[in-house]
Amino acid sequence: MTQALSSKADLLAFGAVAVVKRDVTVGDDTRAMYFRELTGEGMKLFMGMQESADFAINEMAEIVAMALCNAEGERQFTSDEDIIELRQMKWKTLSAIFHVAMKVIKLTKEAVDDEKKG
Repeated sequence: MTQALSSKADLLAFGAVAVVKRDVTVGDDTRAMYFRELTGEGMKLFMGMQESADFAINEMAEIVAMALCNAEGERQFTSDEDIIELRQMKWKTLSAIFHVAMKVIKLTKEAVDDEKKG
């Protein structure tokens, strides 16, 4: 039986952002990190990026900042200063985290295909 969403709280709980733990590997070093699914606000940012030919480092840092979180789902990078700090990371590390984030938020071809398979 289908359950009706009868209140604002029900709707917000139904649309709650999931938190997933994924490994990120850079060279021989693998670390576990937590990622949040993409929110409506995040999708707005992502769609704005699509107008450019490719992702610039600033946009990659913004996606990483929106996706990385702690085990409770609380974002860890929330300010403009945090974005600047992320941009200062080694390119290889930022790129590895970005690519895992893109899979978690289901914005890669593989992630879309996996979602269709169920």
